[in-house]
Amino acid sequence: MLCIIQPYFLPFIGYFQLINKCDVAVIFDDVKFQKKGYSVKTKYDDKISISINIQNRNKQELIYQKKISKEYYFNIQKLKKSILQKNPIFFDELLFDELFFLPEDRSYFNFIFKQIKIICNKLKINTKILKSSEVIDTTHLIKQEKIFAICKTLNKKKYLNSIGGKKLYEENEFLRNGINLNFFNYNPYLSGKYNDNSILNLIFNFKIDDIIKSLE
Repeated sequence: MLCIIQPYFLPFIGYFQLINKCDVAVIFDDVKFQKKGYSVKTKYDDKISISINIQNRNKQELIYQKKISKEYYFNIQKLKKSILQKNPIFFDELLFDELFFLPEDRSYFNFIFKQIKIICNKLKINTKILKSSEVIDTTHLIKQEKIFAICKTLNKKKYLNSIGGKKLYEENEFLRNGINLNFFNYNPYLSGKYNDNSILNLIFNFKIDDIIKSLE
């Protein structure tokens, strides 16, 4: 089973539930950068939101071309202090520093990609995670043609998409390309309660074993 997803910034648990359902997850790095939404912003809780400062944010570029701005370090230090005050028991300073360590080239995508892999490792998700540009160049393709090309290159006959994709994709079109289209409905509950906060919030508020159980 394969999923292909956008590089979201410390997203909610549903993102990792989707990855956990697959044996391979491909993260797009060679599609257009979205300057708003989950790619650059996440909700730690009802009072704290976290965003990434992007250099030349409004310039139309591919995701891998984007850089994180120089204001980043100061903002992260403020965030670290705020989270430590709210979650002193479960706060893991080494993990926080690892997640927010900035690459020398300030690459936005490499920063996000590294975070996803660190969290998957923390949650014992064994899915193989790849960059789309390392699988095949799809910059000349549009919409679901990109998905078909990646699936065929990796020889994957089953593709898993979030339930929202039902409005976008035609199952018959996938079948004509030899791919079985499946849909996944997120289940953002932890210890029986709805929780759509950032995975960062969960890691610093719950036992890791409880988070891992909620991935199923």
